[in-house]
Amino acid sequence: MVLVTSLQQVTTADRCPSSWISWGHHCYRYKMFKALLLVLLAVCACAYEVKDVDVSLGKEDQPRGVKFARAESSTESKIKGWGLFADDHGEVEKTIRLYVYDFVLAGKLIFEDTFDTFNLTTWQHEITAGGGGNGEFQYYTNNRSNSYVRDNVLYIKPTLTSAKESEEFLTCGTLNLWGSTPADLCTGHNNSGCERSGSATNYINPIQSARIRTVESFAFKYGKIEVEAQMPKGDWIWPAIWLLPKRNAYGQWPASGEIDLVEVRGNEDLTDSSGTYVGVQQMGQTLHWGPFSPINGYPKTHVTKNLPDGGKFSDAFYKFGLEWTADSLKFYLDNEETMTVDPGDSGFWDYGGFGDFNCSFDNPWANSPNKLAPFDQEFYIIINVAVGGTGYFSDDFTNRPYPKPWLNNSTHPIKDFYDAKCDWYPTWNAHVDNGEDAALKVRSVRVWAV
Repeated sequence: MVLVTSLQQVTTADRCPSSWISWGHHCYRYKMFKALLLVLLAVCACAYEVKDVDVSLGKEDQPRGVKFARAESSTESKIKGWGLFADDHGEVEKTIRLYVYDFVLAGKLIFEDTFDTFNLTTWQHEITAGGGGNGEFQYYTNNRSNSYVRDNVLYIKPTLTSAKESEEFLTCGTLNLWGSTPADLCTGHNNSGCERSGSATNYINPIQSARIRTVESFAFKYGKIEVEAQMPKGDWIWPAIWLLPKRNAYGQWPASGEIDLVEVRGNEDLTDSSGTYVGVQQMGQTLHWGPFSPINGYPKTHVTKNLPDGGKFSDAFYKFGLEWTADSLKFYLDNEETMTVDPGDSGFWDYGGFGDFNCSFDNPWANSPNKLAPFDQEFYIIINVAVGGTGYFSDDFTNRPYPKPWLNNSTHPIKDFYDAKCDWYPTWNAHVDNGEDAALKVRSVRVWAV
């Protein structure tokens, strides 16, 4: 809980000396009342760990030694009391209303999952074949073959659709994800995401995987998030741990932002045109933002990091983190800072140079008082494993020993991908250790107030 004050005009009359406060049937000096509030806040800070104090108290009045966090909660406020300011003639001038919210101290842990169980109240499955806006080759489902917890580790593992259905199903069957109960309803209708029929050239999504999120259980605005995870290994596997806005306060993607805590390509021998490894040796962290798709300022807010000596993110657990305040977003890997994003006082519109475009469109963040807009709203957590797609794996990359089997502008990329299964599927090691080389493994997810 936290006490927050605000001033509001009233028409009721009462009689107290000038600059005194009427509380119940008694009059109190304003300074004494204010001091009492601060003492109460200090006591609350010790007993309950205070989260936020309204600026009407003044920063100089906050109890010394107590650092208040700005992490916000959607908990409904409750009026706990009221008081009256008297003017020089003893007439009531203003009232103070006291509200109570959830609160925490800066540094307080506000979310934690160490996966002693798979809590499906915390994590909700997405069910869709829509391709995530990237033409991805998997469909997402709620199935313990693809998402499960064992020995305090969450596994997100891609498998072959044909292992559940048949090879013929990909070209002759119908994938129906509409669902008949609330827990099984399709969550993404775009791009035929709820129902698809296969044909000789347009295969049904040949990979089954999982994508889980906290959209119904937890979202936060400002905080420090850290995820300890081990990446999957296998050609064309695409794991991601990221955040999306709960309410899209500034419009559809990317106007309301996206925060990518980590993305990795699972290929062991994938290089770009300069010869740099861009597979499982490299991780990326990104902010997406822009007035509308496809105008996106992410090149200014994207960083990649390769492990030294050819190390692989699939060989061990690493900590991927973000410290997000009202002023900046700082990304890190194992406590080493990788990128800091501060758009400056003029915000992301000027930072992206969008006003220089020779076309007319509005600044979606113009009415926000916060320089960090669109990153000034609640975001929720997403964990998923995708496969393929028509963008993340560039046609300019070189893969060994077998080249990328599809082109991003192909009219049937899923068919091209799956027809080369004999080349890429052995790299998933599906018959070793339950195929868990190809699984994203997550040991913990934690969020602290800042």
